[in-house]
Amino acid sequence: MLLNFAFRESLGAEDGFDAYMFEYTQYFAHGQGNVAAFRMKSRWTDDAPNSGLSSVDLRGYTRGQYLAEHSTSFEIDERIALTKQWGLTAFTGVSCLYGKDPLGNNLSCDKSDNIYPSAGVGAAYTINPSEKMVVRADFAVGKDDNYGVYLNFGQPF
Repeated sequence: MLLNFAFRESLGAEDGFDAYMFEYTQYFAHGQGNVAAFRMKSRWTDDAPNSGLSSVDLRGYTRGQYLAEHSTSFEIDERIALTKQWGLTAFTGVSCLYGKDPLGNNLSCDKSDNIYPSAGVGAAYTINPSEKMVVRADFAVGKDDNYGVYLNFGQPF
Protein backbone atom coordinates (compact mmCIF):
# COMPACT_ATOMS: atom_id res chain seq x y z
CA MET A 1 0.00 0.00 0.00
CA LEU A 2 1.35 3.43 -0.95
CA LEU A 3 -0.28 6.63 0.36
CA ASN A 4 0.28 10.38 0.15
CA PHE A 5 -1.10 12.82 2.68
CA ALA A 6 -0.89 16.35 1.33
CA PHE A 7 -1.21 19.08 3.95
CA ARG A 8 -2.05 22.34 2.18
CA GLU A 9 -2.23 25.82 3.66
CA SER A 10 -4.87 26.68 1.04
CA LEU A 11 -7.08 24.02 2.62
CA GLY A 12 -6.56 25.17 6.21
CA ALA A 13 -3.30 23.50 7.27
CA GLU A 14 -0.95 25.64 9.34
CA ASP A 15 2.04 24.35 7.35
CA GLY A 16 2.00 22.90 3.85
CA PHE A 17 3.92 19.62 3.42
CA ASP A 18 3.64 16.09 2.08
CA ALA A 19 3.90 12.76 3.87
CA TYR A 20 4.33 9.57 1.84
CA MET A 21 3.75 6.16 3.39
CA PHE A 22 4.45 2.63 2.21
CA GLU A 23 3.37 -0.54 4.01
CA TYR A 24 3.86 -4.19 3.07
CA THR A 25 2.42 -7.00 5.19
CA GLN A 26 2.73 -10.76 4.68
CA TYR A 27 1.30 -13.65 6.72
CA PHE A 28 2.64 -17.20 6.89
CA ALA A 29 0.45 -19.93 8.43
CA HIS A 30 2.36 -22.82 9.98
CA GLY A 31 1.62 -25.64 12.40
CA GLN A 32 -1.77 -25.96 14.04
CA GLY A 33 -3.19 -22.41 13.83
CA ASN A 34 0.14 -20.59 14.21
CA VAL A 35 0.87 -17.49 12.14
CA ALA A 36 4.08 -15.58 11.49
CA ALA A 37 3.32 -12.02 10.37
CA PHE A 38 5.85 -9.69 8.73
CA ARG A 39 5.48 -5.95 8.17
CA MET A 40 7.68 -3.35 6.53
CA LYS A 41 6.59 0.25 6.96
CA SER A 42 8.17 3.48 5.70
CA ARG A 43 7.23 7.14 6.00
CA TRP A 44 8.90 10.02 4.15
CA THR A 45 8.14 13.71 4.51
CA ASP A 46 8.83 16.71 2.31
CA ASP A 47 9.17 20.13 3.97
CA ALA A 48 7.38 18.99 7.14
CA PRO A 49 7.38 21.05 10.36
CA ASN A 50 8.44 19.28 13.57
CA SER A 51 4.82 18.30 14.26
CA GLY A 52 4.68 16.45 10.92
CA LEU A 53 8.00 14.58 11.09
CA SER A 54 8.25 10.79 11.08
CA SER A 55 8.62 8.84 14.32
CA VAL A 56 9.59 5.39 15.57
CA ASP A 57 6.47 3.27 15.04
CA LEU A 58 7.19 0.19 17.13
CA ARG A 59 5.75 -1.20 20.34
CA GLY A 60 8.05 -0.22 23.19
CA TYR A 61 8.40 3.42 22.09
CA THR A 62 6.19 6.48 22.51
CA ARG A 63 5.22 7.90 19.14
CA GLY A 64 6.72 11.36 18.71
CA GLN A 65 9.55 10.82 21.19
CA TYR A 66 12.16 10.38 18.45
CA LEU A 67 11.70 12.35 15.20
CA ALA A 68 13.26 12.73 11.75
CA GLU A 69 12.15 13.43 8.21
CA HIS A 70 11.97 9.74 7.33
CA SER A 71 11.51 6.38 9.05
CA THR A 72 11.54 2.73 8.04
CA SER A 73 10.66 -0.22 10.25
CA PHE A 74 10.53 -4.01 10.00
CA GLU A 75 8.51 -6.22 12.37
CA ILE A 76 7.95 -9.95 12.85
CA ASP A 77 5.00 -11.03 14.98
CA GLU A 78 4.70 -14.74 15.89
CA ARG A 79 1.20 -15.85 16.97
CA ILE A 80 1.21 -19.29 18.61
CA ALA A 81 -2.12 -21.06 19.17
CA LEU A 82 -2.25 -22.97 22.46
CA THR A 83 -5.98 -23.77 22.37
CA LYS A 84 -8.89 -22.65 20.23
CA GLN A 85 -9.15 -19.45 22.27
CA TRP A 86 -5.77 -18.88 23.95
CA GLY A 87 -2.45 -18.06 22.34
CA LEU A 88 1.01 -16.66 23.01
CA THR A 89 2.71 -13.92 21.04
CA ALA A 90 6.33 -12.98 20.53
CA PHE A 91 7.53 -10.13 18.38
CA THR A 92 10.59 -8.19 17.40
CA GLY A 93 11.31 -5.26 15.17
CA VAL A 94 13.74 -2.55 14.25
CA SER A 95 13.19 1.01 13.08
CA CYS A 96 15.53 3.59 11.62
CA LEU A 97 15.16 7.36 11.53
CA TYR A 98 16.99 9.20 8.75
CA GLY A 99 17.10 12.57 7.03
CA LYS A 100 17.11 15.73 9.13
CA ASP A 101 16.00 15.69 12.78
CA PRO A 102 14.19 18.63 14.46
CA LEU A 103 17.56 20.30 15.21
CA GLY A 104 18.67 20.08 11.57
CA ASN A 105 21.19 17.26 12.12
CA ASN A 106 21.55 14.72 9.31
CA LEU A 107 20.67 11.20 10.47
CA SER A 108 21.44 7.97 8.64
CA CYS A 109 20.79 4.28 9.23
CA ASP A 110 24.50 3.42 9.36
CA LYS A 111 24.78 4.87 12.90
CA SER A 112 23.44 2.88 15.86
CA ASP A 113 22.07 6.06 17.48
CA ASN A 114 19.41 6.14 14.76
CA ILE A 115 18.46 2.45 15.02
CA TYR A 116 15.64 1.52 17.42
CA PRO A 117 15.18 -2.20 18.22
CA SER A 118 12.11 -3.58 19.94
CA ALA A 119 11.06 -6.98 21.29
CA GLY A 120 8.25 -8.33 23.39
CA VAL A 121 5.88 -11.09 24.42
CA GLY A 122 2.21 -11.35 25.14
CA ALA A 123 -0.97 -13.37 25.29
CA ALA A 124 -4.02 -13.41 23.07
CA TYR A 125 -7.58 -14.50 23.83
CA THR A 126 -10.14 -15.06 21.07
CA ILE A 127 -13.42 -13.65 22.38
CA ASN A 128 -15.50 -14.93 19.48
CA PRO A 129 -13.80 -17.69 17.44
CA SER A 130 -16.32 -17.58 14.56
CA GLU A 131 -15.63 -13.84 14.06
CA LYS A 132 -11.92 -14.12 15.01
CA MET A 133 -12.33 -11.31 17.56
CA VAL A 134 -9.11 -11.14 19.59
CA VAL A 135 -8.06 -9.24 22.70
CA ARG A 136 -4.31 -9.10 23.11
CA ALA A 137 -2.00 -8.03 25.95
CA ASP A 138 1.65 -7.34 25.08
CA PHE A 139 4.75 -6.14 26.89
CA ALA A 140 7.51 -4.59 24.75
CA VAL A 141 10.96 -3.18 25.43
CA GLY A 142 13.12 -0.86 23.35
CA LYS A 143 16.50 0.75 23.89
CA ASP A 144 17.33 3.47 26.43
CA ASP A 145 14.81 2.28 29.05
CA ASN A 146 11.84 2.51 26.66
CA TYR A 147 9.03 0.01 27.25
CA GLY A 148 5.28 -0.31 26.94
CA VAL A 149 2.32 -2.39 28.07
CA TYR A 150 -0.45 -2.74 25.49
CA LEU A 151 -4.01 -4.03 25.63
CA ASN A 152 -5.60 -4.15 22.18
CA PHE A 153 -8.65 -5.52 20.46
CA GLY A 154 -7.38 -7.17 17.30
CA GLN A 155 -3.90 -7.96 16.07
CA PRO A 156 -1.36 -5.11 15.61
CA PHE A 157 -1.28 -5.91 11.87
